[in-house]
Amino acid sequence: MKKRLKKKVIKQLAAKSKRMESTGEKIKPTELESRVAESIFKSEFDKFQTKEYLEQTIYSEGYLTRMQRKVKEIDNMFKSKNLLELAKKM
Repeated sequence: MKKRLKKKVIKQLAAKSKRMESTGEKIKPTELESRVAESIFKSEFDKFQTKEYLEQTIYSEGYLTRMQRKVKEIDNMFKSKNLLELAKKM
């Protein structure tokens, strides 16, 4: 996916997220927004698993705790403020 399109979609997601946080209503993402969100999640989670594999700590004691922490960290990336920062980094 082209960087400019991805950046634009991330900004749209940030606007929707901000509106959802302020009004409390549920807003369904479009197909493209869903694909971008899945792409971001997959890349971040793959980085985590690669790091765990290289350090040879994958599936060792405490792996589930570290994985849950990483999933929460990725979830926080989808807050409106953090999405805008992510778009700026691209």
